[in-house]
Amino acid sequence: MTQTLHEVFGGAERKFRLAIGELRELQEKCEAGPATILARLMSYQPQSEFLKRPHPKDFDLGENDSDYISALNVFALVRNFGGDWRVDDVREPIRLGLIGGGITPTDAWVAVSRYVDTRPLTEHISLAAAILLKALSEDKDDAVGKTEVETTEPKAETDA
Repeated sequence: MTQTLHEVFGGAERKFRLAIGELRELQEKCEAGPATILARLMSYQPQSEFLKRPHPKDFDLGENDSDYISALNVFALVRNFGGDWRVDDVREPIRLGLIGGGITPTDAWVAVSRYVDTRPLTEHISLAAAILLKALSEDKDDAVGKTEVETTEPKAETDA
């Protein structure tokens, strides 16, 4: 059994849960497994948001300037690691998590349309990642693999 995350969303505390059905739908929507989606979300680097690509004209030797080459390599490295998430990587864990948490699909759609789609997506990356992380983490109270064996006392034989 997956765990339930309790977080404030849209001004109210909500429950988010991704069980196997929601995880399968998430895979279909995002065309990736839950761990890959989580990795993409975790790759977001806010410091790279306003990083601009260097231009050769800004360097004395243009494209052959070692400082330009270095700046271009740093830019490429930071942007590659920090920009791999996709729109549905953010939206769908939240929408499906709300459904798994107990609200109707229609109410989940309305909530995501109202509170995610109208704001910068980067505001919701941490929530989407937390929902996925909770779904993929072990529930310490779950009894999977811990079978309880029922024991009975042997009946006493009676001589009749």
